[in-house]
Amino acid sequence: MRSAAFTAALLLPLVRAALGAECNVLTPADIKAVTGADVQAPVPEASAGQGCPPFKQTDGHPYLEVERHRGSEKYQLALKAVPPDIYTRQTPVSGLGDEAVLMSDGTGRLRSLVARKGEVTIVLSPRTYDKIVGGKLQQKISDAQLKQLAERALATR
Repeated sequence: MRSAAFTAALLLPLVRAALGAECNVLTPADIKAVTGADVQAPVPEASAGQGCPPFKQTDGHPYLEVERHRGSEKYQLALKAVPPDIYTRQTPVSGLGDEAVLMSDGTGRLRSLVARKGEVTIVLSPRTYDKIVGGKLQQKISDAQLKQLAERALATR
């Protein structure tokens, strides 16, 4: 699991950087309103050339990556940027934009939500360390919260 997470952490930002991402999509207030988490705004220069930096928790640990891409081809490119050998599950998300897919690994710990509305594509990727307690996954950002954040992100200009 660690090697898959490590590979995903290395590959995704590089591929997304090539897509030309916009990073100023959500604010810490947006994230707190949906998840209740206090986060710090991304620091762009911290990951120059590697896609959007993540929002971080107050303890400095990564929390959530959020990217916006413009152009009719960007949705399909964003889907292809998620490594299929790691993100083995693809679940359509109804009621979000024109089309949306939640991609995850076999454990549900690694997830990316890719959504499109018109010419705008949003990619949200939790970067929290989710634990399994008593055989049940304890996600810090639920799938429903990801959907709510994606709705906010698609509504911004």
